[in-house]
Amino acid sequence: MQDNIKPATQQRVIAFRAECPSDVEAIRSVMYRWTLGFQTEAQPLEHEGASYRGTDTEVKLTLRPDAPSVSELRHIWDAIPNAHIAADTLQPEQGYTGEREPRYPWTGDVRRPTKKVLSEALECVVRRQEVLEAELVRMQQTYRELRAMHDLGEKWKPSVREGCAPGTMCIAQVPGTDLTRIIKVSLNNPAMKTTAAKMAREVQTRLLVINS
Repeated sequence: MQDNIKPATQQRVIAFRAECPSDVEAIRSVMYRWTLGFQTEAQPLEHEGASYRGTDTEVKLTLRPDAPSVSELRHIWDAIPNAHIAADTLQPEQGYTGEREPRYPWTGDVRRPTKKVLSEALECVVRRQEVLEAELVRMQQTYRELRAMHDLGEKWKPSVREGCAPGTMCIAQVPGTDLTRIIKVSLNNPAMKTTAAKMAREVQTRLLVINS
């Protein structure tokens, strides 16, 4: 962290438990507008002397002071399919126990958010869909590369032998601030020729993913 950039002081922290990391990512994406930082922890399971990956995930979200209240967040999270355990365990950090209080969606300690808050949550969902579309392209490219490595064996040769892959250097702005960072964006397929307009779309897509 740069010396002239200080950690945020005006913030609040919430905690919850989710059934799996994918549920966490869905919730975090809906919370994009208000999230300053997040921490996750999933403990491995042991059975008959062997260790296995655990799916239950403990989460802490550091929120902006203008984020919806816990009761409003429950109301929003109830719209996310299969996120009920997260909504039922959600508490401010200082009161979090991890214990679930089962209930039906939109009942119990919930409060309907304002239309403005719901509009902001909808914007987050739209952004999540755009990111998933971009990430699908990346995983498809990853599949093709790994498939070729697998099928061709020693005959497979990397497309770039030395140095760095070609790309475009650009200045990216940190959302909501006047801070900037320099990043390099590489094409999904370095062998393809592209126009300035296509490269600009690649850059914007990469920034969308980075800032999600």
